Amino acid sequence: MSLLAAAAVVVGFGGFAGCSNPKPKPQPAAPAKPAPAPAPAPPLAVKPLCAVETAASLDRPPKDRVYPPQNWFVLLLQGYRSNSEMARPVSDCTGMAVKGVYENCSAGPIPETFPTSFGYDDVVVAQIADDRRLAWVISERLADGQSQGPVALVSVEPRGLAVRAIGMLRAYRRNVVLRLEKVGAATVLVADGQRCDDPNAAETCDRAVRVLPLAGDRFHSGPILDAYDRCLGSSLIPVRTKGQIGNARGTKYELEAAVVFGADAIIVRENLNLSRPPKARGAQDPDEDSFVSRLQLERSLTVRDGHLVADGPSLLAKWMAARRNPAAPSEN
Repeated sequence: MSLLAAAAVVVGFGGFAGCSNPKPKPQPAAPAKPAPAPAPAPPLAVKPLCAVETAASLDRPPKDRVYPPQNWFVLLLQGYRSNSEMARPVSDCTGMAVKGVYENCSAGPIPETFPTSFGYDDVVVAQIADDRRLAWVISERLADGQSQGPVALVSVEPRGLAVRAIGMLRAYRRNVVLRLEKVGAATVLVADGQRCDDPNAAETCDRAVRVLPLAGDRFHSGPILDAYDRCLGSSLIPVRTKGQIGNARGTKYELEAAVVFGADAIIVRENLNLSRPPKARGAQDPDEDSFVSRLQLERSLTVRDGHLVADGPSLLAKWMAARRNPAAPSEN
């Protein structure tokens, strides 16, 4: 047997070997320490921006509570009274005016707005947690199919509702879905909606996603910037749209995009299909359009200081810019 093996035997069987030292008596076990008290839940904002008391659904747990539209109007609109006409432009509950602005990069006309009557369809509520709601009150509709009004992150309180963050949202109202997403360390509000020329014909619908970064207690609705803080365009990201450039013989376009919210960035994958009418191509079939070009682009957006920052303009914006500037390279 090797010395190493012998040492192992001595260690392994030392309990059976003779020993002149008496075996120590077992000591009583130390009393168990009490378990530490659970850490208290982190508090909400020290003071809500706005709050309202309501008896609606008080007999239900917060996750099951449903509130009538008037509760949301009173909460989010300053001076709302159900039996009186609201002064325009309306103000949110913090006193910030809700009004139309030109949101592209260069100066332009303020879009025409049409006031709503604050009916049942003029409020959108999404439950994002047992005691959290996103609420959008629509105060105006726009000619381009968008709607606008105050949007808020709201907490369900023991006896009412409280606004924790607020901003102004302009987005497509039809089938809109509101949610919060994380982009890096930032939180953004996402409004995914549609507008349709014919509600019964899906092919007539445009779809777009509006993204509003949250900074402090405000949702910011500024434009998308580049790395040098230059404006690239609106924070309304088209997901499906189509149109035509020029006269009846101009180029038609159809855009489809996928918007993916990743851990560190928003990835937008765009596909642009271009076609020309038959007379522009000398085709024999007067009803046949032919795709003459298919373009693709992937770009990423991050959040910096409450602003969306992209690594380049959208595919549709680049193509339209090339059409306006004949000296620039064109893809068709």
